[in-house]
Amino acid sequence: MVVAAVGVAAAVAGALALGGVLPDGSGGKAAAGPGSSASASPSPPPPGCRGAACDGKDPESMGCGIAVRTLGGHRTAGGAGMEIRYSERCGAAWARIWQSGIGDRVRITAPGGRFQQATVADRYDAESYLYTPMIGAGERSALRACLLPATGGQRECFGTTEDGDAAGDGDATGAAAAGADTT
Repeated sequence: MVVAAVGVAAAVAGALALGGVLPDGSGGKAAAGPGSSASASPSPPPPGCRGAACDGKDPESMGCGIAVRTLGGHRTAGGAGMEIRYSERCGAAWARIWQSGIGDRVRITAPGGRFQQATVADRYDAESYLYTPMIGAGERSALRACLLPATGGQRECFGTTEDGDAAGDGDATGAAAAGADTT
């Protein structure tokens, strides 16, 4: 039994060391003494699209979900949260919604009336983040996001102005939305 326990302890310590975590929890940094330089983290691959080429594409699969900014948010009368998200590296924006209802639609509209939308298909979509495909737009574009309720109720919209600030309109109600910083 003692031999087995020693073997298990050695295997765990070896796995932790190979995984870059030392038993002291330092993540392997203790081994790098003074004067040694840590390797730079690799830069992300270039995005899969830029600007109008991103129209209708998924922000995650195109690599646009890295270093994203929230340009504005809104909490709907029914409690759903909405945000307009923007990727500088892709020159594109999308809207996301959470805590919504099955059948609800979220839409993002860019100047000129171009839009993308997504429909809440099931309970998973309703409870987690659901985002629209991207729309090519500059950071300073006047963008607008709307919730189009499945129940046929009044749509709720908010937007950004051409200077990138959040702006409400006659359909908007509620305070700014709060949410995690994921796509």
